[in-house]
Amino acid sequence: MQFAKIGLISLCALSLSSAALARNGNNNTGANTSSANHQNRTTYDSPSIAGFTIIAGANFSQPNTSGTNYVKRSENNATEFINLDGDYKAGFDVGLEYHLLDTPLFYYAYYRQTNFHEADSTSGNNLWLPSPNVSVDWAQGCLDIDYNRFTFGVGRRVIERDTLTADITGGFQITHLDKRFISKGRNGGVFQGQNQTDSDFTGIGPLGQLRVSCAPIPSAPRLSFGFEGQAAVLYGERDSKNTQTDNAFVVTTDKFPSENISTFFFYGGVSLDYGIPVHTQNTDYLFETEFAWEFTHYTQIFNYPSSNMTNNFGFQGPRIRFKVSPLANGS
Repeated sequence: MQFAKIGLISLCALSLSSAALARNGNNNTGANTSSANHQNRTTYDSPSIAGFTIIAGANFSQPNTSGTNYVKRSENNATEFINLDGDYKAGFDVGLEYHLLDTPLFYYAYYRQTNFHEADSTSGNNLWLPSPNVSVDWAQGCLDIDYNRFTFGVGRRVIERDTLTADITGGFQITHLDKRFISKGRNGGVFQGQNQTDSDFTGIGPLGQLRVSCAPIPSAPRLSFGFEGQAAVLYGERDSKNTQTDNAFVVTTDKFPSENISTFFFYGGVSLDYGIPVHTQNTDYLFETEFAWEFTHYTQIFNYPSSNMTNNFGFQGPRIRFKVSPLANGS
């Protein structure tokens, strides 16, 4: 019920903001005699795009693995904590935009999903599991994260030149994260213990975004480079539990009360975009291929009950995205 109310308020706020942007865009269009140039000049971004833009892409992300100390080595009065190393994992994103004709206003919805799985092991002397605190000669750590992000909102083109465009958007983001971290060990081939921490978060909040694209040579095919930044404040519910198994295979589970928390979300990316118009008998289309490097960061989103710690979460890596858009007449 709590998230249903938040979602309803979000949709109402989005409707009011889009209506305000539409009125603003219509006033500017009526006062500016250059509105006809949106259909006549050779540019391949909104508002020359009219209708639905279909977006699909793949991303290859490396997660931040802070807080994944699965074993410690103590020797010569020094302690070394051994962490998991994050590898690049493949994910996908899809999206839909709707661009209005003769106005710089557009609507958007995007969805992104990535599953992270990390595993590593080590062996040797003077090894100790952090929890339960037992001596081992072999230890393994495993990390699984299921990441889902959905964003929707309304945007407006605020700069429209042959070589430079800029969009600002306002909307909402919904994030769902599931995280499981396991550390276990053996000594002489005999099981000594395992510690498992589960933490999940679901939240929603307002999102702001700025996109800037520069095309030094404004011709077709169009090659441009750009920057994108996003920021959001998410409010939601976090659940955590800790499960320990000792060497006698006795399982102890501690489930902690649900927490209502706020977390900050930051996103940044730089991109290179190649767009080419394709003319058909009935409709002209713009086909775009975008290569980007991006990073994502959430603050204090995961909980580690066994150590009474919270951790940030983020990832970075390359992305490729494909877009298909119908062009307005004369573009």
